[in-house]
Amino acid sequence: MKFRTVTTVLLILLCWAAVAYGEMVSVAVDRANIRETPKINQYNLFIQAPIHYPLRVLGTEGAFYKVMDYRGQQGYIDTDIVDKTRSAVVTVGRGNLRSGPGTSNKVILRAERGVSFKVIKESGEWLQLEHASGSTGWMHKNLLWGY
Repeated sequence: MKFRTVTTVLLILLCWAAVAYGEMVSVAVDRANIRETPKINQYNLFIQAPIHYPLRVLGTEGAFYKVMDYRGQQGYIDTDIVDKTRSAVVTVGRGNLRSGPGTSNKVILRAERGVSFKVIKESGEWLQLEHASGSTGWMHKNLLWGY
């Protein structure tokens, strides 16, 4: 009986880890620390990420996700400060946020590489995005990572 219980618990944990691996999460606080190791101390701070910064989950270790950003940099982030909000980050030198889905629409904001957005909706190859400042518009998927 104990063997069956232990086996069941292990299978549940393995399935949970498999679901987490590869999923996208988004920073849910104004600024989050991504660390070199899954420990909280001032010496292992790797990068700081803004709200809606997308991250790919590579695994879990205690209360941390091991994550990767759009540049391929890996680190650890506390699971309590991310959520599953769809988000995207600009991966090119500058991306144009437009008034509608298409290059004929007016440019309302130019976003530098690394600027993150919350994804509102999708229309073909375009995403409607919202910046933390409140600006909304559309950007082509080829200029973004995450979502």
